Amino acid sequence: MPEEMRGFCRFCIALCGIQVVTDGDRVVSVKGDPNHPASRGYTCAKGRSLGRWHHHPNRVLRPRVREGGEWRDLSWRDVLADVAGVMQ
Repeated sequence: MPEEMRGFCRFCIALCGIQVVTDGDRVVSVKGDPNHPASRGYTCAKGRSLGRWHHHPNRVLRPRVREGGEWRDLSWRDVLADVAGVMQ
């Protein structure tokens, strides 16, 4: 059953208000929120395409590292340990 939620776009610093319609775990539509005090219903093409970005098959969902020409998944523990080692 479709559900509508209000939020804001995170693509840029403008943080435009958006209305997102979902059906289960799928984003069905994204449009500007006319009740948002700053953007008043405006959103750019990037904001309106949030659903396509969210469900894109190449979306990175976990930390990855390139070894040679191949990508390998890492755990967050390994990534944070690696970053901490570089920052010392």
